[in-house]
Amino acid sequence: MGGITFLLFYLIPIMFIVWTVLKVINLQKESNELLKKIYNQLNSKDD
Repeated sequence: MGGITFLLFYLIPIMFIVWTVLKVINLQKESNELLKKIYNQLNSKDD
């Protein structure tokens, strides 16, 4: 019974927090890549 309580109240929330943080970091990386691409296209039109 103690193992199930540990799993429900400690391990699952910690795993959810880690997953959320990794997801946010990945979304920020994709956003930065898109902004870089737009920036490069705008700079190439200025030349």
